[in-house]
Amino acid sequence: MANNRANWDEATTKTFLDEFQRQGGTSVGEPTHGNPPKFLEELKSMFSAHATNDGFDTPQHTLNNPFDQSSGQSRSKRPIREETMDSPPKKKSASIEECLRDISEADQVWHILDDDGIPEGSELYLRALFLCKNAINRKQFIGMRTKEGREQWIQFNWANISILP
Repeated sequence: MANNRANWDEATTKTFLDEFQRQGGTSVGEPTHGNPPKFLEELKSMFSAHATNDGFDTPQHTLNNPFDQSSGQSRSKRPIREETMDSPPKKKSASIEECLRDISEADQVWHILDDDGIPEGSELYLRALFLCKNAINRKQFIGMRTKEGREQWIQFNWANISILP
């Protein structure tokens, strides 16, 4: 059964309806006599319908079908949500090549500071290391050609650190 519809062949449907009517229209096992239920036609349309390719609609579909969406009754009491829920984007992890490049650039920064004669542990040295944690700053620092230019770069960027991303 799909979507509250039974898909029986005609012989099974006839057997079911004959037994249903023989027992007075009540559930099997409780025979009583009387008029058929008010919804007998709906039962006939539900149980004698054949499924189509999509399994939701039938050739004998009628407006009095209680499970018909167009009749104003929904198949579920839950509201239908049409918006999609996407997972948040996954965080990008650095590749091995990117990690090796960062290590190589950090090593270049240490050699440049050493070649410039800036003592390890000095305020200028520590500021340079702090500023060069950022890949863009590191590339700028490595690209500078003179010792004086690099010292000015460190001083300028340290004074303007609040505007760094």
